[in-house]
Amino acid sequence: MAHARATSSNPTERDEEESDSQDRLFSLPDGKPALFFFHDFDDPNLAERIAEHGGQVTDDETTADVILTRSRDVYRSLKDRYAISRKTHVRVSGFVDRCIYAHRFVLVPTPGKGVPGRIPGARRTEFTEDDDEHLCQYIAEILPEKSEGGRTGHFIYTDLMRRADQFGQYTWAQRHTKDAWRERYRKNWFRLDQRIAEIVEENPPAPDGKGRYKSRRFGRLDQDELEGWPGLGQGIEYSTSKRRGGGWRRRIPPTQSRLLPRRGRWPRSANCRTPVKSRPKPAQ
Repeated sequence: MAHARATSSNPTERDEEESDSQDRLFSLPDGKPALFFFHDFDDPNLAERIAEHGGQVTDDETTADVILTRSRDVYRSLKDRYAISRKTHVRVSGFVDRCIYAHRFVLVPTPGKGVPGRIPGARRTEFTEDDDEHLCQYIAEILPEKSEGGRTGHFIYTDLMRRADQFGQYTWAQRHTKDAWRERYRKNWFRLDQRIAEIVEENPPAPDGKGRYKSRRFGRLDQDELEGWPGLGQGIEYSTSKRRGGGWRRRIPPTQSRLLPRRGRWPRSANCRTPVKSRPKPAQ
């Protein structure tokens, strides 16, 4: 016959053990009572509950293990002040009742965030001659003409990493970050431009510009993107210029534009530049 695990058969002993653990709830790992400090309030009832569960209330903020406050603004200020303290923790006053309700008192520090920058002692991936050659080949493909600009910009290096991660192209680029590739060219542009010119001379770009980086800086659309659009070649053009407002507009011949009424003005005559309203009246 299976027997249950032996436990304390006396209910009085179990109650005494639970009561003793509750009396030592607010105690530190070394067994000493935790010291609480009320920063901006005074609550005798809260102090009594702390004492009943093994803690103590102190009047010296510098010796406190836990500083209690009831203001969120004060809480953020104190938390920032004691962020570098190895002993003092900052909590809101409701922390005490939550610990009593959960029968658990643990002071867990706020997890820190990672600091940017390379880890001290970590080996840095140095650039090699192959890296420079790959970089020159890439720039020669998409920006063969230095006068076009863009070699020191961010886009071509961001696109380089995107193609390596998304399409498996230029896998050699994964040795460094996009900012590292950009800085490599920016600090060695004179030497690298000479090699790029040699590559362009050996392998000139396609006459139609296929494979080169096409800037949309001025809102221009490629001709193949406009094929099949309604009104193309019938006096209608499309503009993406913000200054003109963008959108479709009909191209009007110059000879007809002089006959159309202008906004807020009298129409002009086809043979006279003077507005009709301002013409002198004939003599009576």
